[in-house]
Amino acid sequence: VVSFPREVVSFTDFHKHGFGIPASDFIHGFLYEHGVQLHHLPPNAVLQLASFVAVCESFLGIAPNKDLFRVGFEVKTRKAHGSDGSVLAPMGGMNLQTC
Repeated sequence: VVSFPREVVSFTDFHKHGFGIPASDFIHGFLYEHGVQLHHLPPNAVLQLASFVAVCESFLGIAPNKDLFRVGFEVKTRKAHGSDGSVLAPMGGMNLQTC
């Protein structure tokens, strides 16, 4: 997967139902750091990322950061079926689990 900063792949049907591209630098950094794009995440993972940002900025009054995120969440990946098994699944290949 080739990932470029500030670029995301999504589906037009998502936008028809009110979905917007995440504006948070934290979410863009998360996608870039893990080498994934938005379509690799299921909707609940996007919601968890956005909620984390909202809690940090609105309730805690701090900038969201990786260390705090790792305390509350674990990143899980699913590999695509193939001969080598090392490719991230093209849809829903990454998920977040609360700790």
